[in-house]
Amino acid sequence: MRQEPRSPTGNNTYTEAGRTFHILPTAEGYDRIGTASWYGAKFHGRRTSSGETYDMYKLTAAHPTLPIPVYARVKNLENGRSSIVRINDRGPFHGGRFIDLSYAAAVKLDMVKRGTARVRVTVVDKSEASPGSREHEERASVDRYFLEAGAFAHRDLAHSLSDDLRRNIDADIVGEVHIVQVPDDPLYRVRIGPFSDRTKAARLQALLTFHHGAVPQIVKE
Repeated sequence: MRQEPRSPTGNNTYTEAGRTFHILPTAEGYDRIGTASWYGAKFHGRRTSSGETYDMYKLTAAHPTLPIPVYARVKNLENGRSSIVRINDRGPFHGGRFIDLSYAAAVKLDMVKRGTARVRVTVVDKSEASPGSREHEERASVDRYFLEAGAFAHRDLAHSLSDDLRRNIDADIVGEVHIVQVPDDPLYRVRIGPFSDRTKAARLQALLTFHHGAVPQIVKE
């Protein structure tokens, strides 16, 4: 099986949440069924276990024991959708889940709203994820519109605004409120979303402006 060289970080035995995890000696033949979850804007721009920067718009995933990096096909057994992801991070560590997908991968599997799904994970050859194939590790063309409600030099101020938004606006209308800090940007940005298109973001922008006065900016990443 043709794979990338192992990352110099993230491939040693480690302890998390009171459990010790031993990295599998090989990924070859790995084929498992279990529960998947996903992680998004809260971790966008942070360092992964491999040392790379987490990008929620790339087709990546976290797994507790597979060698990293490695490629795997993840199939949502509830709707038949699938995606090839590059595993470059560790997790998840609770809730009976065995793989944590990026936002982009979760969109492809249509599991964002529900949060979890029963999936089959099969390790594949790197060639299946090459740029010449249908699926590869590039930024996915998924919806990526956000409303930026504020940007702060101090995290406490960002938390205060995000808490206020969650308290005073219907979550079913607003969606997720995130505090995001991206590389080379010292500010903590409070963002609402993501939205499937600019029109939906603009509708909420108008609603927030009418009720709260301030005009959040539409951001496309």
